[in-house]
Parts: sequence; C-alpha cells; structure tokens
Amino acid sequence: MDNKAVRQQICDVGYKLWLLGFCPSNGGNIVVKVSEDEYLATPTRVSKGDMTPDMILKINGKLDILESCAPYGLTTEIKIHVKAMEVRAKHGAAATIHTHAPFLQLFSALGLDSLDQEGEFIGPKKIPIAPYAAPGSWDLADTIVGPLQDSPFCILGNHGPLTVGKTLDEAFMLMEAIEHTAKINYYMHLYKK
Repeated sequence: MDNKAVRQQICDVGYKLWLLGFCPSNGGNIVVKVSEDEYLATPTRVSKGDMTPDMILKINGKLDILESCAPYGLTTEIKIHVKAMEVRAKHGAAATIHTHAPFLQLFSALGLDSLDQEGEFIGPKKIPIAPYAAPGSWDLADTIVGPLQDSPFCILGNHGPLTVGKTLDEAFMLMEAIEHTAKINYYMHLYKK
C-alpha cells in the first residue's frame, strides 16, 4: 500500500474511532509503520473525526519529522507508539492506536494491574494495565514494555488504551474488542451490586 493510501486509511480509522466515542475532542493517536524506519502519524490537537490525509506527518524512529504538515505538529505521545512497535516487532507490529475509550479509561484509573474478563464473552480474558507515568514522557513509553511482551494491547495507567497490530485494521479491531471487554465488566459489576 502506498503512503497516500495509508494516509487515507489513517483518516478513515480515525473517523470510526471518533464516531465510536473512543477519541473525544482531539484525544488519541494513530501511527502506521510504512518502512523499516518511517512512520505516518496523526497530528496533535486535531479531532480524529476531522482529519484529512494532508495532515498526516511522516517521521523516523528517532522522531525526526521527515514530512511536515504545517501548521500541524507531532503529538508528544509518539514515543509510546514507536516503543510499542519496537516491543512487538517480532510479532509483525506495523500499526498502533491510542484512544481515550471511556470504559477502558475508567478502568485505567482504578489502580489495578490488569482487567480480567468476568464470564465468557467476546474479547480478551485479561488486559494488562501499565503503571502511571506522565503523558508524552519516555517514562510512559517504558511502562508499556512489560505489558506488551505477551499482549498486543494494554491500558496506560490513568490514561487510556493502546493496541498494536500487524495492520491498522487489526489494531482497530483489537481496540473495539478490549473496549467491549471493559464495557461488559463494568455492567457485570453494576449487576452484582
């Protein structure tokens, strides 16, 4: 797939995430690896529902901007995306999504080390939760190394979820699946009360 098509796909997936309420306001990021050391990334401070292909930035693994899209800047959260693809490289990682999906964000603030599914429902049985670190920091990127060793997704402590896929579609489907798991868990807890 050429870069033009990937940029459009990023916008399409961003729009779906926005419609689902996973990326309110200008929250969330999408990054796709397009070569050994090149990535396409969503800009900062732009609604995922309003993105156009000309807003997508190209960077390298050192986080240097290769293709600027002024006035749009690179998100400070880029560190978690590049780190996630490094950690999941042996699994063919080529796309990451970070959102603020509401049910996953709720569980991110509860101080748990994982979200374990109650019952036999569609979605993962366990979602690891990384410890809190300041958004946009290298410390935050370091917190995901352990959880992503055995899982293509995790929840950032007090922040929100991150998924890693071989394709952008896979990363998107993982995001839907883990938000579904969190939603079912939330309703199960309400039902038990």
